[in-house]
Amino acid sequence: MTLRHAFRLPAFYEHIQDGRYALTEHERKASMLIRLRFIPSELVVLLGLSKQRVTNIRSSINRKMFHKKGTKMLDAHIRSL
Repeated sequence: MTLRHAFRLPAFYEHIQDGRYALTEHERKASMLIRLRFIPSELVVLLGLSKQRVTNIRSSINRKMFHKKGTKMLDAHIRSL
């Protein structure tokens, strides 16, 4: 992560708190970790969830925030915010 991107984290946090997305606590945490470049297997450990649950959370984030099915391109979308 570049220094320029590090300064955008507070704005990113405000963005994912936006009520129009209705993200759950797990989804917000996962979004922050994705933004910090953690990979799905690391999310499993850090969030203490099963691999399938993390996949479901990632899919839900992609649907709620970007209107996309599945998890394809989620990381790129999250990092572009």
